[in-house]
Amino acid sequence: AVLFSQGWSAEAFTLPSLRLVLTPATLDNATDWQRLPDITQLAQAVGYQVGWLSNQPAHEGWFAAMAKTAERRRFVNAGNWRDSNATDADLLPPLRAWLATPPPPREFIVLHLLGQHFHFRQRCPAGVHPWRDVHDDAVMQQLQAAGRSTAIRQARNDYDDAVHCGASVLGQITTLLHQQRPGRAVEMLYFSDHGQEVGHHRNFAGHSQQDTSGYAIPMVWWSRTADGQAPAALPDGLAARPFRLDHIDQTLQRLLGITTRWTQPAQDVLAATREPQRVHGRM
Repeated sequence: AVLFSQGWSAEAFTLPSLRLVLTPATLDNATDWQRLPDITQLAQAVGYQVGWLSNQPAHEGWFAAMAKTAERRRFVNAGNWRDSNATDADLLPPLRAWLATPPPPREFIVLHLLGQHFHFRQRCPAGVHPWRDVHDDAVMQQLQAAGRSTAIRQARNDYDDAVHCGASVLGQITTLLHQQRPGRAVEMLYFSDHGQEVGHHRNFAGHSQQDTSGYAIPMVWWSRTADGQAPAALPDGLAARPFRLDHIDQTLQRLLGITTRWTQPAQDVLAATREPQRVHGRM
């Protein structure tokens, strides 16, 4: 597994970010999503069965229409973006059931998590909140010294709880893939579509277009060959490579074994050699 720590989304909100992530559109050609095929259409064109499993609202935005083209789909969230009590752990039982069925020759599963959207306190299962009542550790002391309000300091605790619960779900997803796809090569790519400002730079909690924290994102790539081994060789310094999320469809094409007229190898973060990328003047 590789944890990428220098990733940046092109947008600070889900809908505009995903329009760039899942199509050949980029920040420089932002309307191309209207005329070019998305990643699921490319996958279907070369024989993948597409599954869409989501903890986001079923009728919200462009990606909901995209999900309707999948051969199988499931939405576990009956609420809205921020007020739903559905947690990403609710995706695990249907994923387990999907993986328990005989697999098609080629499969591409999109897991759309709710992630760390506010209200942060609702992102964990009941009773799981390791930092909710912690008020004097190093993080809290740092926030207090920076003049953050009581409400923002509590929001950071709730946000860190949400990150903890998200990491737990990601670990369980990886375990399910490893256990239920024996003898099969597996690629898993996890990324956030935007960041959050939670007292990092100012007295504010939520989506932010003005703070670097609103764009800073993690990404994890886990790869396993058919005989259960790691890839033979990786480029030097791979984990430290900066990347733009609006280019990540190029990496998805690589992992799916797809080459199209829209393939841009220089934008692929896994390429053997690669030029530095820039987003909003930060890289």
